[in-house]
Parts: sequence; structure tokens; C-alpha cells
Amino acid sequence: MFPMLAVVQSARELPSLEVEAFHLGSDAPVEQRILAAAGIPSRPLAVHGLRGSNPAALAWNALGLARAVRPALRVMAEFAPDVVFTTGGYASAPVVAAARLRRTPTLLFSADVAAGLAVRFEARLAQRIAVPVAEATAGLPAGRTFVSGYPVRPGLASLPAKDAAKEALGFAADRPLLLCFGGSQGARTLNQAITAGLDSLLAATQVLHLAGALDAASMAARPGYRVEAFLEDMPTALAAADLCVSRAGASTLGELPAAGVPAILVPYPYAGGHQQHNAEVLVRAGGAVLLPNDRAAEELVPLALSLLGDAQRLARMSAAMTELSRPSAARSLAEALLELAA
Repeated sequence: MFPMLAVVQSARELPSLEVEAFHLGSDAPVEQRILAAAGIPSRPLAVHGLRGSNPAALAWNALGLARAVRPALRVMAEFAPDVVFTTGGYASAPVVAAARLRRTPTLLFSADVAAGLAVRFEARLAQRIAVPVAEATAGLPAGRTFVSGYPVRPGLASLPAKDAAKEALGFAADRPLLLCFGGSQGARTLNQAITAGLDSLLAATQVLHLAGALDAASMAARPGYRVEAFLEDMPTALAAADLCVSRAGASTLGELPAAGVPAILVPYPYAGGHQQHNAEVLVRAGGAVLLPNDRAAEELVPLALSLLGDAQRLARMSAAMTELSRPSAARSLAEALLELAA
């Protein structure tokens, strides 16, 4: 969602151009709230992903995707877009198919390093394909694919100073801050490891724990420890952090480099294993340490404490992470969209 918002904002900032945006796809409550706040109208499509091993469920969901093309065509006839931008999720597959039938050009942003099933399908139909890092070009059509970088939410363009960010979040400026998050739904493996080792952590650092809606309600704040389900102001959280613990979703390829935050990445081991590939890019660059999910319970807290106690290593990791940042990514994608729409 945030890459789309970043690209829309960049397109609207281009001179002598009036840009109107409309969202068609997932009806997830978190996404709908973000879209409403950005003033972008949205229509949902009732579709489900194709992951899993149950042949009947896969066939039923594939049929649902095919059936969603017709309502996508109706909405597109009403809105009459000049160009379509998609980040490749399953909910956008019927939209890309409808765009192809209407001969409306499509720009696909493949956010993960390893392209999933939906991206591989949409790549056959899209006129241009953008990827966040060079490693992500593998398996995609060479003549239509380019490296744009990862477009990050607008707040990451001008971050507050670390001390000011800590104070804005209610933490002391003179103590380290560990940021832990696992996406909007949280990550139970990370939550359990942080909770079990909280006494040890608080002896050395402050902790901002974004535990997700499922677990946050059962956790209690303590001095130096703030727990939330979700934080709207992630740019300030990233600016405040001395070290981050997170999964390795696609956004880590853009947001951690934009903020220059060293990270311990614990890839989600399921959903096709795509997070492993994302994490490996940041690890090879020197900005992150990879910790397998099945070792997080025992090793996450000791590893975090070890890194927080080594200021020189954290500084090197931060510099390496910053080197991966592509501040012009959103602008590059906005310009590509306008070229397609011309």
C-alpha cells in the first residue's frame, strides 16, 4: 500500500500535471483506513490467494480470480484510467487482466526479490516491470524490466534527528532503543521472544514493541517498554531506533535503508519463503543479520544485546544499510507511469 501512496504523491508533485487516483483491489481494513486517510477512493474485489496445497481450494480461488475480471472491467469502464499501477498482489491480478482487455497500459512493481505466482502472471501482461533491487530482475522479462528502487512512504524523506524522535515517542534520548515489529498483524515468534527476554533487554535498552492486533492487548507497558498493536508514524519509530528486529517483508528493502537502521531479520518461513530472499539482500550488503525463525526463541535477545553493545558494528551496519537507499524511487516510478499514459 505505501509504495502506491508514495508513487501517487510523487506523480501529483510533478509540474503542470493533475493526477487523479483510484484504488481497486483488496478490502483489508488496514488498507482501507490508509486509503481513506490519503483521500483515495477505493472499490474492493472479492478474491483470495492461490497459496496452499488443497487442490479444491486452489481451483475455487482460481475461479474467483477469473470471475473478478468482469467487475474489474465494470469499474475501470466507469473510472476510465489512462494507466494502471500494481504491486503484484493476488487482488490486483483481475485488474491487470482487465487492463489488458481494455488496452490500458500497466506498470507492475514487483516488490519482493523473488517473484511470486501473481507477479509472474501479471508480468506477462504488463508493459513495464519495476523492481527494488537488481537481484529481483531474475526470471522477469529483461526488455521490460528496470530497477527503480523501493518507493517508501513520504515521511521517510525527511526524518527527525534520533534524539528528537526518541523523545517524541516518549523515550529517553540518552539510552538505546530497540524497535521490534512484525507487520500490521504482528509476528508471534518475535513477540514471544521479546516478552520472554524483556527483563534482560530493559537492563540494556529501551524497547518499542509493535506487537500486532492479535497479541498487543495481552501485553503491558513498563518503564522503558512501550507496546502498541500498530503505529501510524513508522518514520519516527525508524528514525528513533538504534536497532530493529523484524520480519523481512518487501518493505524492509526500502524502509530500513531509507532510515539507515541496522536490523536483525527473522524471515517468515512460510508463504513461499520469499522473505528469505529479501533478507539475504540486506545481509549481503552488511546492513542486517539473519536469524532463522526456529532459532529466534533462544537466540534473538542475546543477539540483540550483543549488537547493541557494539557501537562500532552498529555504525558500520547503519552505513551499509543507508548505501542501499534509493530516494528517487517513487519519482522514477511516477515518471514511468506518465510515459506509459502519454
